[in-house]
Amino acid sequence: MAIFLRASLAYLFVALVLTAWLNHDPLASIRAIMAAAFVLLNQMAGLATKLWPLVPVALFVLGPRRCLARLGPLVQVSLAVLAIQIGFLFMKSAIPQLMPFWADPLFARADQLLLFGQDAWTIAHRMTPDALAAYFPAIYMPLWIIAASALPIIVVATDPNPERIGRYVWLFLGVWVVVGNIAATLGSSVGPIYYDRLLDTARFADLHAALAATGLSDGPIGQLQARLWAAKGDIGGIRASGISAFPSVHVAIAALTALYLTDRFWGLGALLGAAFLGLILLISVYSGYHYLVDGLVSIAMILGMDRGLRRWQAHGSGQTTSPAGPTAPLSDPAAA
Repeated sequence: MAIFLRASLAYLFVALVLTAWLNHDPLASIRAIMAAAFVLLNQMAGLATKLWPLVPVALFVLGPRRCLARLGPLVQVSLAVLAIQIGFLFMKSAIPQLMPFWADPLFARADQLLLFGQDAWTIAHRMTPDALAAYFPAIYMPLWIIAASALPIIVVATDPNPERIGRYVWLFLGVWVVVGNIAATLGSSVGPIYYDRLLDTARFADLHAALAATGLSDGPIGQLQARLWAAKGDIGGIRASGISAFPSVHVAIAALTALYLTDRFWGLGALLGAAFLGLILLISVYSGYHYLVDGLVSIAMILGMDRGLRRWQAHGSGQTTSPAGPTAPLSDPAAA
């Protein structure tokens, strides 16, 4: 876990340097980082209070001795998650400065090619009952945030397999860096909900009307969308709009969660993971945040990174080598 923490801190450092360079104001960048850290620390503290039931679960799965042995790795992974979240906030804000939004017409057309001339959001609205749509804000925001913040912490706290722990903590970092930063910069786009405002068209006027009719545009999701566009944003004087559609980090985190549940628990885990992934993909399209291709590419990237890490780990022998560093044989869960 020490290597994972160092990599996460390096990511945060790069985000700070890049933001300072792009905005020509290092002091403002530092103030912004500190303000964001304070907000995220409060969020993680609140999340920790909700995750206390995991303590008896970990005690049951691992036993008291092994739980104590994991206190150090838990502190390290928690600090790493905090560093990743702050770094991502600023790296994502830099995307339009590094690569102006260009790809929306391409992705809108790709959706139509995949769906025989239809936009993905129209199909999502037709297939979604109003009773289900009422739960979308709770699923897409608070529930997803738990997975986005706590998944590696839960993995380190409860998983008895050090090889799997190593794979998933590094996949978690890959979601934010590879999917959310590198691929997002290459395919810089705003998504259907902002398409008309960016390009001064009425291409998605019916989407806005449909969201208003369902009430979603007046709820938490719609309010956040409005704030992101209006702010373009300002955190301590730093541009931090947070707008980036391709590929979908929401779907990538859901795909990673589904992969882990399937990998560890199989039957029921696979069902729960698939349901969560399906709902997040549906909501991302229904709300106009994303084109369908945003989610499909995210899923493909997670599967590809997972396959690559598995092959890398398969080259280890005897003493298992995971991306988190050398570990003891898999029979010793406390060595994670």
